[in-house]
Order: sequence, then C-alpha cells, then structure tokens
Amino acid sequence: MAYILIFCAVWLNAVLRTFNNLRIMRLHYGTAIPVCLITAFIDVCVIASVVQHGVWIFIPIGLGYGLGQITAMKIYERRRPETPPENELEE
Repeated sequence: MAYILIFCAVWLNAVLRTFNNLRIMRLHYGTAIPVCLITAFIDVCVIASVVQHGVWIFIPIGLGYGLGQITAMKIYERRRPETPPENELEE
C-alpha cells in the first residue's frame, strides 16, 4: 500500500512541477509559491518514505515522476493556444 501511495504522491508532484515550470516560462508567476510549497511537502514525504521503506522504493518513485511528467506535457499540449509557424512570425 505504501508503494501505491508514494507512486501517487510522486505522480502529483511531477504534474505540479511540470505545469508550474511551463506556466513560469509563459510569465504566469501567481502559482509559483503555492506550488513550490506543495511540492516541497511532497518531497519531504518521499524522503521519509525512502528512510522508512528502503532503497527499493525508487521503482514507484521513478515511475511516478516519469508518468507524471508525460501526463502534464500531454495535457499542456492539448490546452495550449496554437502558435503560428516560425515563418509567419518573421513577417
């Protein structure tokens, strides 16, 4: 059960970090501090879980981060506004 909880926490952490990074790149600074506080809390929980359950918990942690980043990028790709091709920007 701990492995599933850690996987979910890390997945959420990766989604939040990826969205936060993408929003900051687009100069939306309003969510930076709250999201950083949430991700810091999740990081502390993950570190505590490694101490409690041992090094083999790296498997759900790695899978959670990877799938969380892929999920966030796919969602962001669907939601972002269309940008004109590069040759139209030069005109």
